[in-house]
Amino acid sequence: MSNNSCSSVFGIYLLFATTCLGCNQYEANQIAIQSASPQDSPQELSDEVKALLDQLKSRAVVDRVTAALKLTEHSSELATFILPLGEHLTDHSSEVKQAVTFAFQEFGDAAIEHIRRLIASTDKESFFLGCEMIRALGPIAEPLLPAVAEYLSSSDANRRKGAIYALMPMKELAAPYVDKIGPLLKDQPDFNTTLFACRTIIGIGTKANSLAGALRTLAENGNVSERSYAYWALGAIGPVEDFDSAEFLIPKLDEYLQVERQRALRGIALLGPHATAAVEKVRSLMDNEVKNVEPEAAFALWKITGEVQPSLDRLIELYEHPIHQLPALSYIEEMGEAARPAEAFLLGLLEVPDESIREHAINCLVSLGTVSNQAIEAMQTMTMADPDLLLRFSAKRALRKLGHHE
Repeated sequence: MSNNSCSSVFGIYLLFATTCLGCNQYEANQIAIQSASPQDSPQELSDEVKALLDQLKSRAVVDRVTAALKLTEHSSELATFILPLGEHLTDHSSEVKQAVTFAFQEFGDAAIEHIRRLIASTDKESFFLGCEMIRALGPIAEPLLPAVAEYLSSSDANRRKGAIYALMPMKELAAPYVDKIGPLLKDQPDFNTTLFACRTIIGIGTKANSLAGALRTLAENGNVSERSYAYWALGAIGPVEDFDSAEFLIPKLDEYLQVERQRALRGIALLGPHATAAVEKVRSLMDNEVKNVEPEAAFALWKITGEVQPSLDRLIELYEHPIHQLPALSYIEEMGEAARPAEAFLLGLLEVPDESIREHAINCLVSLGTVSNQAIEAMQTMTMADPDLLLRFSAKRALRKLGHHE
């Protein structure tokens, strides 16, 4: 579940699919997408795959989730259903999108060449669908990144937007393309392209420090979304010569808009010990309901000082406040192995009624790296007994990441 407020590039995809040309144009687009699929794709679907693709069209979310996950059992037929499955990466249901993302990650390398054809297609809808699939694969899609990065310099603004959207979750794997990402920080017809560029830079980290000047300009002159993401990115790229990022960001902690305070704190956190000048201010924000950035402040304190327990204790306290529940768990997850003292707390969350809380708890336990036998047993039980199908699948994936079989 993502905190990202950037709108999905699939809005572009829908725009092309639902123009005034109507259904005939949509059908033409579908034909174009089909033409981008591998030439040796089997022409016939097995009966079981046909049934699952029909189920994928169901109005019931649980049916679509079930179909997406069951399709992972038919990887040998991937060429016959990768397109209709991929289209559900933009399903209106977050549960379905997550299930389809899981499915693509399960297919892994087998999906690469199918996606390569979509990215190379002259058909825009095929290209955008390929970008969605790259995001779903995550780091597995590394072999495709050089091809998609070529579009960062495209004269087509929509293709630039699609390309940077695809690179956004790749973190350091996007570092080789910093020089192409930099120009996206200004003069883009759609400011979302600039936001996606900032998010990509945040993932790249210090290897993007050559963009400090462009980020500073954006932080000073951009709209609220642009400048607040630039605050975050300035912290991510680390210290640079001739500019004190911490000194620049500390006053932003008193900005009127909460989003500016939050993202400035994110930037300060990423500066780590280089932001010691902010410690006093950060401590004061850990228990300041008016400023309403307590989870971000608790996380930043740990990043700056290395003090685990005060930050962890405060995040656990903040979980009791409904508006802070998911942010608190997200920051515990980001703390990784340092959050191991919270294992008992996280174990308790595996039994709460809220599916999103249970899923966050699973992710947090995985981030600990090593967990107790009790945690392993609890997740093994979830693989069989959790009432939510998607969470049963998530628990199986978590056990694999932890080196255990369900």
